[in-house]
Amino acid sequence: AASVELDFVLPIEVVPFAAKSLELELDIRAPERNVTLSALSPSGPIELVQLDSPSLPWSTTITDPTVLQLVEDGRLEVLLQVSGRHVAEGTDPGNTYVTWRVAHFHASLRGSVLPQSTLTDPPVP
Repeated sequence: AASVELDFVLPIEVVPFAAKSLELELDIRAPERNVTLSALSPSGPIELVQLDSPSLPWSTTITDPTVLQLVEDGRLEVLLQVSGRHVAEGTDPGNTYVTWRVAHFHASLRGSVLPQSTLTDPPVP
């Protein structure tokens, strides 16, 4: 089993950011494994997808405000988890060498830049 936290960080010039949609593409080959992709929020992980033995690229567009509001500060934390091997019916349980790999993971945001808060502006001399 394996898990990794990934941070997608926007340039400071576009923060704060009001996201309208989040496009995700994940190309992972993980035979005989479960793959879970979650957004990390202060209240805990928000599951985005769970894939069983993925062998084809997966993509989606997320418009859920609960997920999109996480990006306002310019950072989205994502957790990618790959389970240990589960032997599928009709496969050789004696074959202990079944690899998995991520070919690519891409995130793309659409939205607009929000006005800066006056509370974060430097003091006027």
